[in-house]
Amino acid sequence: MMYDMLWLGGDLTYHTSFDDETMFHVDSIFDVGNVNTLWSIGNHDYTNIDRIQSYTRRPLYYSYYKNRITFIILDTQDSLSNIIGSQKEFFNSVVDTIQKSSYLIILHHKLIWMYDNPDLEPQISSVANGGFGNHFYSINPNNFYTDIYPKLLEVKERGVEVICIAGDIGVKVKEFEYLTDEGIYFLASGICADSSDNKGLLFYHNITDNQLDWEFILTTDL
Repeated sequence: MMYDMLWLGGDLTYHTSFDDETMFHVDSIFDVGNVNTLWSIGNHDYTNIDRIQSYTRRPLYYSYYKNRITFIILDTQDSLSNIIGSQKEFFNSVVDTIQKSSYLIILHHKLIWMYDNPDLEPQISSVANGGFGNHFYSINPNNFYTDIYPKLLEVKERGVEVICIAGDIGVKVKEFEYLTDEGIYFLASGICADSSDNKGLLFYHNITDNQLDWEFILTTDL
């Protein structure tokens, strides 16, 4: 099956950017320099940022627009799960100027929206690969609900559907979906090596009707 785009939630290998041999192998599969391959970097990818960017030819956080969908790819490894500094300024500059999009998709590695959510925070240890803590691989205390979520609500109020997609699951669960009271979707998808029930997240976009649907599907069926 041919796909129009590929969205990667991070941790592509154990040490993705350790050497060119590994990066070349990853690139041969995912074509990471293709504008339609979106990659949010995970902790296992982070060994050599310069090497990653030599293949992707993009910064670690960036935006992309296609078919009335605005994509924002975040680097949740920077500042231990917090979106601050120049990355926060970039995020605000994009969401404040969205005009023609039907959807805003935020692609990120860590499930940063689980922290400080009364429904989701108790589930961190049973859902997220890295659990909760102060480690580079963990979901850390962060500013999602103080600084990021209010901006997403502003976009939602302008009639744009908002979907956040994380990639740091797969070891404990194979899929995750949550709808906030305000109508914003939190999704997560990931795989675990040597597991027979891995799932991917497959999106279907009806461009004529501006309708975006999705399903979790076994990777053996992709």
